[in-house]
Amino acid sequence: MYEAKDFVLDAFAHHKFIGYTDDCLALFKETNLSDKIDNGFFELTRLNSDKFVTILSELRFWKR
Repeated sequence: MYEAKDFVLDAFAHHKFIGYTDDCLALFKETNLSDKIDNGFFELTRLNSDKFVTILSELRFWKR
């Protein structure tokens, strides 16, 4: 689990977009990111996964 925590914290710190499912919410809580979810986080559902893939071309969510 340490690797997953490290990965998501690095992604957040480096302004990367983060795609997630409901299973990740516990990880966000453990890393104190659950209250920092912003427009750079995307819940990966059928409705917006294409949007997530397209937005990745921007590489970073600088507003964070």
